[in-house]
Amino acid sequence: MLFKKAAVTFAERTLKKGDLVIAEGRIENRSYQKEGQTHYMTEIAVREGRQTRPDLKVGICGEHGGDPASIAFCHATGLTYVSCSPFRVPVARLAAAQAALASVERDR
Repeated sequence: MLFKKAAVTFAERTLKKGDLVIAEGRIENRSYQKEGQTHYMTEIAVREGRQTRPDLKVGICGEHGGDPASIAFCHATGLTYVSCSPFRVPVARLAAAQAALASVERDR
């Protein structure tokens, strides 16, 4: 398991542009407050990644991919997809639809 500078050093030495990287673990909802708004690090990473590569696909895989709260967070953050085990798919689809409808309602 690598964090921060060790992860960057490892990536620089072993990966090249375009390599597929899979990260496992729980979603870290690290955030900070600025001018009365909460900003999530995941949201910042997705936004900045897409500034560099607009077609960047970002998603999560694992049991949290079938958790309704995680799905709502991923939708709000702009992730492209979630993936989960087959028995969680019905709940995940329902949660994804609810998140999409909720965002349409907020945007009205």
